Amino acid sequence: MNLLNFIKTYGNKRFSQLPFCDADALVFSRLSYINWEMTIDGDDNDTHKVVKIRDFASPKLSEKLTLSDLNQKQAMSFLVALANSNRYKHVRVGYVKKEFSKENTIQYCAMTFFLKNEEPIIAFRGTDTSLVGWKEDLCLAFKNTLPSQLSALNYVEKFASLYDGKFKIVGHSKGGNLAAYALYTMSDETYEKLSIVYNLDGPGFLNPDSIFSKQRILDRSRTMKKIIPVESLVGILLKQTSDYEVVESSKFLVSQHNIINWKIDNKTHELKISKKRSIVSKTFEESTSKWVDSTSPEDIDISSSYIIEFLGGYENNVLKILSDLPGTYREFSNRYKKEPPEIQALVKRTFLGLLITIRDVVFPVKMPGIKIK
Repeated sequence: MNLLNFIKTYGNKRFSQLPFCDADALVFSRLSYINWEMTIDGDDNDTHKVVKIRDFASPKLSEKLTLSDLNQKQAMSFLVALANSNRYKHVRVGYVKKEFSKENTIQYCAMTFFLKNEEPIIAFRGTDTSLVGWKEDLCLAFKNTLPSQLSALNYVEKFASLYDGKFKIVGHSKGGNLAAYALYTMSDETYEKLSIVYNLDGPGFLNPDSIFSKQRILDRSRTMKKIIPVESLVGILLKQTSDYEVVESSKFLVSQHNIINWKIDNKTHELKISKKRSIVSKTFEESTSKWVDSTSPEDIDISSSYIIEFLGGYENNVLKILSDLPGTYREFSNRYKKEPPEIQALVKRTFLGLLITIRDVVFPVKMPGIKIK
């Protein structure tokens, strides 16, 4: 079964009946993509401004909080199912903090889920549908530290100063990277309050040994549970700081990144763990690693900015792009061809290896127009 099936099957079991498990980490990580900031004032010093999940028990009420979701229909079903379950409906969402800046290339959001008689859960949102968020992901390939990572650390330290008990941290995709960064950089006092970090298919770091001490990585990695799908294309990017478990998924390739599709045993409620990753995932890891190692940070930075312009600029978003792929491709091609030869050459040279990797591993179909070989 998938995560929606888990909620239907175990949603009436309170945490006192069924203790917090890996599937719950998936639930709260997916909840981080809900636009709670639309309903809550993110005051740094007040953790009592909250909403309850049960307040969104109908599709009409949940619709506005899922407008920017890549799969809004699925997100609405997910939120409504939680709001009508005994296990999750009393969960409160608070301390929502969002930062978004085109100039500083930051797309960041964190929140805390408060459970009755359970440890609160800090959740970091992954990449949203903005092109700012996607540019920030590319920054991981040439920067050791991002503004979002520093914001994540500050959030955890601030929360720990306001809360006396133990807490958990979860994050999916970029959110998993933020959770890992906070783990390795938080103070020893804050670390003493941390129970566990769930890093769900989050990418690694460009040069972790230059950001964190090797001893810090060794000592604290045991507190992090990293889980990736069989055909992971995100969680295997860049250098890893910990071991990981591999989970089966009901979908393929890019769709495996969606944690709602991860398989859960319907009898044991545990994730269905696989013994190994797929050849596709391993090939993609090797190819992207070679691309990062062979491409200068300056070229990636400049070329990625041009790519954003060719896609319509920061005013555009992934939802619009996916709604008209042929039109997006034509517009991209037209803008690319209008640039001076030296810019075309730079963009082509920088992303040639990456485009070949994506084409051959993920989309093994040749596209017309701009030749990449």
